[in-house]
Amino acid sequence: MFFLVHPEDIFPAFNVAGPGRSGQGGRSLHKYRLADKQGRYHHYAGSFDLVFSQDGKIKQVIGVAKDNTELFRAQKEKMDAVQRAAESEKLVLVGKIAGRMAHDLNNICNYSANAEN
Repeated sequence: MFFLVHPEDIFPAFNVAGPGRSGQGGRSLHKYRLADKQGRYHHYAGSFDLVFSQDGKIKQVIGVAKDNTELFRAQKEKMDAVQRAAESEKLVLVGKIAGRMAHDLNNICNYSANAEN
């Protein structure tokens, strides 16, 4: 199954055995990505319980996972929208400053022209 796991998520997935071997129990919680048939990655969150044989080897892995792809996509869209809004606010502020500078420069030019006459 590890060929389906995103390369960045493989190392944490292998660490699932750590707590069980240290005597803290075999449950671990992970967030990871798995590829579908088209090679697109889906985001999952899951818990895994390890069952060990008497000689300390992993006998069985029992897992429950939830596909969080839509939630992840919605969060990304929200962050993109917030970023676009912030960029728009910056551009509005730059436009206002440029307008004020142009107005002030125009007033100076008009004052100088009127002073010469």
